[in-house]
Amino acid sequence: MSNYFVGDIHGCYDELQLLLKKVFFNPDKDILWIAGDLVFKGNKSLDVLRYIRSLGKKARVVLGNNDLLFIAIYLNIIQFKIKENLSSIFLSDDIVDLVNWLRYQPFIQIDKNKKIILSHAGIHPKWDINTLIDYSKSINEILSSSIYDVFLDYIFNGKIIDFLFKSINFEKMNFILNVFTNMRYFLPDGRLELLCKLNPFYAPSHLIPWYLKTNVIPNDYKIIFGHWSSLVNVSLPSNIIFLDYGCCWGGYLTMFRWEDNKFFKIRSFLQNK
Repeated sequence: MSNYFVGDIHGCYDELQLLLKKVFFNPDKDILWIAGDLVFKGNKSLDVLRYIRSLGKKARVVLGNNDLLFIAIYLNIIQFKIKENLSSIFLSDDIVDLVNWLRYQPFIQIDKNKKIILSHAGIHPKWDINTLIDYSKSINEILSSSIYDVFLDYIFNGKIIDFLFKSINFEKMNFILNVFTNMRYFLPDGRLELLCKLNPFYAPSHLIPWYLKTNVIPNDYKIIFGHWSSLVNVSLPSNIIFLDYGCCWGGYLTMFRWEDNKFFKIRSFLQNK
């Protein structure tokens, strides 16, 4: 059995299938870990969702910011201009099942035996293993509940429509969500800086990449993440593995095999379009 980790797919279904073929992925015995952002930007988000869902327990997914955006658009919480090929997703017969499957996925995957942590954007330097698990569960409890639409309305619009929900610390939940799905940099005072998406070489010098802050995770754990497609040609700590090489922007879909620490990649088909 092999464990394969793939970066942000963003609807690049054909590239995903070619990459799986390249590594001889066998869903009967192998595990596919997905670092979030399954949808948008590429041309075949519906195919990606259907395929990953079909893998059942052979797929270990974490949600990314674009996956939440997908759910919010489905709920008409936000108005978002999408390409014609994406709009067909919301007319598909299985859209309800796909959205429900997606909102039940976690924001962190941890294997304590293999010493693996998978997150879309990364981890907060002050959160230990138990905190990561607890915070992911707290978000999942809301997303899998009957008020998930209220929660997402707050996340995207800052709107709470009923005083009955004031018992939920939405501001804290929003912060946790930003760490798991949107984080790149910290300010010197420890606050998140969510606007800058630049490679650290070009970013303002006072911004601190999250992976350079001392964390409380045991050193024998590997932290695997995606999200930051501009993070190329950057030296990372030895226990941190980066997977988003911008397939949806004409770059590469990248995969990492845990057992031998080997990387595989497929050039985006979008480069020729």
